[in-house]
Amino acid sequence: MNPNRSLLFHGSLVLVLSLLAGVLVATPGVANPRMAVAAHLAALISGPILLSLGLAWPYVELPARVAARTSALLVVSLYLNVAFVTLAALFGTSQATPLAGAGHSGTPWQEAFVSAGFALAIVGMFVAFVLVAVGFSRGRAGSEHT
Repeated sequence: MNPNRSLLFHGSLVLVLSLLAGVLVATPGVANPRMAVAAHLAALISGPILLSLGLAWPYVELPARVAARTSALLVVSLYLNVAFVTLAALFGTSQATPLAGAGHSGTPWQEAFVSAGFALAIVGMFVAFVLVAVGFSRGRAGSEHT
């Protein structure tokens, strides 16, 4: 049983991106430094999620095409989440993140763009994680590993 090397690669890459997002925290002039911290943390969380799922992928029992699409959806939606949290920090938007964005606001197009991006990322993550949960629940009888 082989791990999903694509998920492992992207998990590692997202961890590198988390370090770059950490630089935003110390960069003067970032519209919303609190969201810069959130971008750093979003990437720090997303990387290990992808690494963990990459290692556990052999236990996700889905049809091959569904598994491939689910893996791609995981990667894309987690990248989108990190990207739009970073954009929220740079633009200073708050509509989609009222707590972390309190006291900040972007232009109407920035608010709409970031809100749409978050919505897309959230839907993608929800669908992907539901499919992963279904895949984990469909284990073959007698294939339990201790």
